[in-house]
Amino acid sequence: MVRFLLWVLLFVLGYKLLKGLASSPPRKNDEVRGNKKSKPLDLSKTDVQNARFEDIDEKKDGPKE
Repeated sequence: MVRFLLWVLLFVLGYKLLKGLASSPPRKNDEVRGNKKSKPLDLSKTDVQNARFEDIDEKKDGPKE
């Protein structure tokens, strides 16, 4: 019984050791290089208008898509 527990302990320790070696270390400094692709919009409140919507009356007996 003691041998079995030692084998289990060795297996668990070996598994954790191999798992730690196989996993890649996390990146700490993800640095972004280069220029920005998009430029911010140069809009003022006078440039922005509200959209106008119209209600559409649907026929009750008409074909449904």
